[in-house]
Amino acid sequence: MEKLEETSMSDDAIIHQQLHMNMQNRSDALGEDEIDGNTGETKKPTDAVEDRHISMSTRSRMMKRQNTDVAFHAYTSGTPCFQNHEVYIFNVEELDLGNGYNTRDGIYVVPFSGYYVFTWTVGAYNNNWYRTDIVIDGATSTWITTQDETAATGIVVKHVSAGDHVFIRRHSGSYCGVHDEFNLSSFSGWKIF
Repeated sequence: MEKLEETSMSDDAIIHQQLHMNMQNRSDALGEDEIDGNTGETKKPTDAVEDRHISMSTRSRMMKRQNTDVAFHAYTSGTPCFQNHEVYIFNVEELDLGNGYNTRDGIYVVPFSGYYVFTWTVGAYNNNWYRTDIVIDGATSTWITTQDETAATGIVVKHVSAGDHVFIRRHSGSYCGVHDEFNLSSFSGWKIF
């Protein structure tokens, strides 16, 4: 979603400009001429004042900018059954800044390139176990195993590109059911930069 926002110069540019203005003010107070760094010509104090006015007038401007705030969080409600190599579907979405997560297929489509944190938690029924993988752009990045009514959590920090697919996949296990009585299975991610 695009929106118009008022932006200003970077902090470094503002500091540089303020230092330059302070030095110019000192030169003006002493009645000294300044040498123009671009042309090598001598500038009178009145020229410097006009230059500062022009710089200040361009300081604030309107520009188009895309909002790149990205975060999502979804969890599983009920007791679905996922077979080996099926995508684990977290069917309740609580947050989706960037509109990347799909509760129907369990796939997160990265909206903006950058470094992201992805984390997921799953739980197994008593006397059962299973392994889940996080798949990023077609390759397993890491995996976790859970068993006997315990929860396991995985976390990964990864650079991903816009359009990459990220999802949790059941790799293998002894029972297909997802335990949500004692553990809430969830999948989350956010862009860090």
